[in-house]
Amino acid sequence: MSRFFDAQYAIAAQEIVRKHYNTIITTARIAMEVGVSERTLKRAFINHFHIGIYEFQLKLRMEKAKELLECGGCTIKKVAWQVGYKRQSAFAQRFKEYYGVSALRWRR
Repeated sequence: MSRFFDAQYAIAAQEIVRKHYNTIITTARIAMEVGVSERTLKRAFINHFHIGIYEFQLKLRMEKAKELLECGGCTIKKVAWQVGYKRQSAFAQRFKEYYGVSALRWRR
């Protein structure tokens, strides 16, 4: 029975993260919206998706950034802003860490 509820919590949290991937949303807020403790939510999410909530949000942001960069119509600053980064430098650093190549090089 517990696994059933864990899956429900994880799926509900996943939807919240998908909806708010480009904003700052804490695990505490997500847990509050789902109606469980932060610890329970983190455990349920990892057990169900085999990835942490933060890592899942980062994955969504980087995939969207890659899409936007491939379209070619956006500046890197605009891409950074659209995926939730206030500073282009923070986005550029995270993108390079994630993909192993700079956002500028990826766009080319």
